[in-house]
Formats: sequence, C-alpha cells, structure tokens
Amino acid sequence: MTVAILSARALGDGLLGMVLAHNLQRAGRPAVVLHTALTELGAWFPWATLEAHPGEELATRLQACDALFVSDPSLVADGPKLPEPTVRFGKDQWLRDEPYLHSLRAACVGPFQLDTWSDAPGLIAPSDLPPAVPRRIALHPTSANASKNWPVSRWLHLAQALARAGWLPQVLLAAAEVDAWSAEAGDAIPVAVPGTLDAVARWLHGCDACIATDSGIAHLASALGLPTLSIFRKASAARFWAPAWGRVATVTAPWRLPGGGGHRLWGSLLSPARVQRAFERLVDGHG
Repeated sequence: MTVAILSARALGDGLLGMVLAHNLQRAGRPAVVLHTALTELGAWFPWATLEAHPGEELATRLQACDALFVSDPSLVADGPKLPEPTVRFGKDQWLRDEPYLHSLRAACVGPFQLDTWSDAPGLIAPSDLPPAVPRRIALHPTSANASKNWPVSRWLHLAQALARAGWLPQVLLAAAEVDAWSAEAGDAIPVAVPGTLDAVARWLHGCDACIATDSGIAHLASALGLPTLSIFRKASAARFWAPAWGRVATVTAPWRLPGGGGHRLWGSLLSPARVQRAFERLVDGHG
C-alpha cells in the first residue's frame, strides 16, 4: 500500500508530515511525499521518496497511490477519485491543548494500521558536513506571516546581549529578505544567506543553538538537534505548533493587552531580556 502524503507547502508543515512518512517506512509501507520544498532536503532523508507537488497533475498522481494523507482538506478537491483510505487532517481532528504530533498520531495510527509510533521525522545528517562553529547561534527573525515577526529593534538588543554572553549571533535570511532587514538593522549583526534548503540545513547544523520566530526554520533547527527557542505571539499557538524534536522551548509575551487590537502589540510586550532568560534556561537544561 503506497501512501501519498500531501502537506501544506510551508517547510514546517512538510517536516511534520515527514513524521508520518517515517512511521510508514518503519512499518515497511512505502510512501511518497509530495512537497516541493522538501525535495531540496533529499540528502537528509535518504530513505524517503520526495517529489515536487505535481500541480495540475495532482489528481493523476494520487490515482497511482493506494492511500492518502492530506494535512489540509482544502488541498484536494472532493470527488470519487481519491485513494481509500484518505485522512483529511482538518481542524476537527486537532486535539484540544495538545501538540500537533499528538493529533497526527491519533488521526493516522488506525487508518494506516500502524502498531507503533515515533515522533521522530527520520532526518539523517549527511557525512560531508562542514565543521561546526563553536558558540555560533542562528537568529531567524522572519516568517511567512509578518504578524508573527518580533520587531527588528528587539532582535538587535537580543543579539547584543548574546554577544556579551560569549555567543556569536548571526542572522539567517533568505536572499529576498536581506534588503528589508538591512534597511532597519544595517550591518549590526552578521547575516548568513546560505541559499537552498540543503545549504540552510548544513549551515544550521554547524551552529550550537537557534532562536527563531514561529517558522519552518525553527522546525528544521529542532529536527537537526539544535537547542531551539521559538518566539510565538500566542501561547495557544505555541502549545500546538512548537517544534517537537530535541531540546526546545517557546517564549511569549507575559500578557496580552485587552481589546480587539491587543494581539497586534505582542512584540512590544515581549522584551529581549525575557527571551534571553528563556534561552539561558533552555541551554542550561531547565527550559
């Protein structure tokens, strides 16, 4: 039984979908992961079949499979041609106040006949990685949703505090993000622009820790085994979407202003000192 795994296009969604692929592989069941971004990480998942999203040919590609997992029901149209079983992992299957992977397990073990379950994504580091840089810490200040981004000025203060504590902070960006970042931050912090996701993973692997927004990079750093602190705007989102692998922690503002627009000011309420304390607890083993 070949299972097609169709996750939303974001990197974090793809990595969470790899947990199901890994469990199917452990059970001896073939799976094909249809996720364009993950194809750049093929060297890190040598056991997996990774394919780019087939676009308009999706229905035809799914017909060649025997079962389907889709992380968002809107990704596939209703119709009689979907494989059976099909698990549509919608919000109605999310367990209240539980992490994403707990809900994923509950939704998948029965339909896909999995006797055991592991939360590991199955990432395997290639053998040709460059040497690590001691005390280098990755700071990832961006995400696909600007409302989740902590203010640049706060990142600058945090980087300065980390440098005083003996860390080597570097900002990890995509090429398209550099100009906007530099317009606000100047050259106060060294910037790394590795390029492909494979290059990003290799660069991250050479770091000692990561502090990131609620983003795919936070999930990737966690999967790589880095102590990872994720900055969230909402505690409820942190409980559900927090990275799940290795030593991880989340930090949010200590309170939220009342009123309909209060959530937009979360970044002003979250101080660099609070983030640094959360990071110190994490690396000291108390996170």
